[in-house]
Amino acid sequence: MNKRVLLALTSALALGSVASAFGGGGGGAQPTTRPATTTAACQNVVNILASNQNFSTLAGAAQAAGLIDTLRNASGVTIFAPTNAAFAKIPADALAALTKDTASLGNVLRFHIVPSRLNARDVSTIDSAGTLAGFTLAVSTVNGNVFVNDARVTQTNIVACNDVIVHVIDTVLLPPNVTLAVPEVPVENVTQEQATTPPPPEPPTANTQETAQGQDTTQGQASNASDSSLAPAISVTAIPALPLNAPQSTTGGTTDTTAATSTTTTTAASTNNVTSVVGQTADLSTFAAALKAANLEKAFGAEGTYTVFAPTNEAFAKIPAAQLQAIIDNPDVLFQILSYHVAGNQIAQGDLAATTSYEPLVGEPVQLMGGNMVGNANIVGEPIVTDNGIIYRIDTVLLPPGLELPAPAAAATTTTAAAATTTSSTTTATTTTATTTTTAQATTTPTIAQIVATDPRFSTLLAAVQAAGLVETLNSGEFTVFAPTNDAFAKIPAAQLQAVLANPDQLRRLLTFHVVAGRMPAADIASQTVLTSVAGPTLTVAVDNAMVKIGGATVTQADVAASNGVIHVIDTVLMPPGN
Repeated sequence: MNKRVLLALTSALALGSVASAFGGGGGGAQPTTRPATTTAACQNVVNILASNQNFSTLAGAAQAAGLIDTLRNASGVTIFAPTNAAFAKIPADALAALTKDTASLGNVLRFHIVPSRLNARDVSTIDSAGTLAGFTLAVSTVNGNVFVNDARVTQTNIVACNDVIVHVIDTVLLPPNVTLAVPEVPVENVTQEQATTPPPPEPPTANTQETAQGQDTTQGQASNASDSSLAPAISVTAIPALPLNAPQSTTGGTTDTTAATSTTTTTAASTNNVTSVVGQTADLSTFAAALKAANLEKAFGAEGTYTVFAPTNEAFAKIPAAQLQAIIDNPDVLFQILSYHVAGNQIAQGDLAATTSYEPLVGEPVQLMGGNMVGNANIVGEPIVTDNGIIYRIDTVLLPPGLELPAPAAAATTTTAAAATTTSSTTTATTTTATTTTTAQATTTPTIAQIVATDPRFSTLLAAVQAAGLVETLNSGEFTVFAPTNDAFAKIPAAQLQAVLANPDQLRRLLTFHVVAGRMPAADIASQTVLTSVAGPTLTVAVDNAMVKIGGATVTQADVAASNGVIHVIDTVLMPPGN
C-alpha cells in the first residue's frame, strides 16, 4: 500500500474527526463519566482507542460511521479491534471508498462487535459468535493461534468500563454484505497465475511453545508500541483451562489449513434461540421485523446469554405510524433503540423483583421496579426461556435518554412543499392544505399524561402512574398536577420507593395526593392557604421569597399548560398522612 496515502487517510480520520469526538478542540462531545467500580478508574473503549496510536484508523472509522456514542455507551460486549496495520492491508483507494460509504462502514465495524462479554478463555472454547452486524464470526484454533474468520488474535483482554473487553486482531473483518471497491490493476502488470490464484492465507506461527511464552494476556491498556512489537498470537497453552461462561460443545472434525491440523467444535444450530422464538411469537411480530431491519436477528440467534425486554405489537402501535416508519428506515437509530432493550446477561424471573436496573448493550442503565416494570413499561404475560436467554414482553417501547428520533417522512414532505414555489392552482391548493394540517398538529396541546410521558424529567413519575393504572385518568377530566421530578423521587430511599411501587393501592393514594381537581394556575394557588387533593387529605400552600411551596415541596416550574389542566413541577415527593 502507498504509505503516503495511508498516512493521509489516517490523518483525516483520526487527527481531524477524532479530536472533536474524544473531547479535543472544536467543542466536541465529552466522554460520559461513570462512577469507578474499582480503586483504579477505568477507561471506556472510546478513550482506549483514542489514546493508543495503534488504533487511530479504527477510531477515525468509528467517528466517520457515527458510532462514537454507540461505542462509548456499549455495555457487556466484546470488540475485536483491528490495528492500523490491519487497515493497511486494504488498498488505499478501497479504504477511502469504504469510509465515504457510512452505511457499509457501520456494518463493517458492527461485524467486529459481539453482544456478550467473551474473555480470552471464552473465545478459545467456542467455534462461532454472533455480531451486531447480524452475521456470525467463525472462531478456530490453528497451531495454538486463535483466528476469528481470517484474522489472527494478537493481544487479548484489554478491559474497558461497562464490562467491555477488547481483543486485538491483525486483519479487518468484512461481513458478507460488504464488498470492497478494489481498484483495477493494469493487465500488463498481472501475470496469468496472479489473475487466477487468490493470495494464500497468512500462515500461523509454527512454534506453539514460543507463542505461549511470548503471549500477553494481561488485563489493562493496549501497548502503545508500534504494531511490529505487538505480542505474538494468542496460544491455547497460555489460556486457563476453565472458561467463565462459554457454552459446552462436542468435538467435531478436523480441517487441514496450511499443512496444519485445526481442531474445531461443532454444535447443532438451536431453534430455541431468542431470534427464533421472537419470530414464532405472534404478538412480537413487529419486534421480529425490527430486529431484521436492524440486522440484529442473527446476533441474537447465536451463542450468548441475553435478557430481552421485547415490546409487543401493541407497544409499537403506540408510536405514530409515520414516526415508526422513520425509525425503521434509520438503521443506526433502530439499532440503538433495540440494543437498549437487551442486557448481556440473563435475569431470571425469580431475580427480577430484587434487581433494580440492568445494563443495556447500548445506553445508560435502565431502571427495574418491583419485578413488573422496566423503565416506563409494564412487563406483561409470562417470560419465555430460550437456549440463549430469557424474553420478557413489555407494553411500551423504551427510548434511550437523549436519543434524537428521525423526523417522519410526512413532516419532511410537508416542509418541502410549503417552501416550494408552485406554478399551478392544483399544486398551490395541495401545498396550502399540507401546511394547514401541519400547523394544526403542531399547535395541538398535549394532555397531562402525554406531557409526563414525553418529558425525560418525569420518567419515574410516568412509571409510577402506569403502575397505579392512572394513565387514562390523567388523559381525561381537568386537573392540576404537582409533578415530582426524577430527582425528587431519588430523595426517597430505594427500598422504600420499591415498596411503594409494589403496592398499587398505596401508590395510587400517593399519586392522587399530588392532584387537585380543576385547572389552577400559579397565581390562583398563591392566593390560597389550603388545597384539597383528589386523594382526600389537604395540601398546605405558602409563599416564601416569591417561591410557592406545596407541603414540603417547592414549585420549580409553574404553569405547564395541558389540554386538560396544568402541571406545576416540584422538587420533592409529597407524602399523604399515614404513608
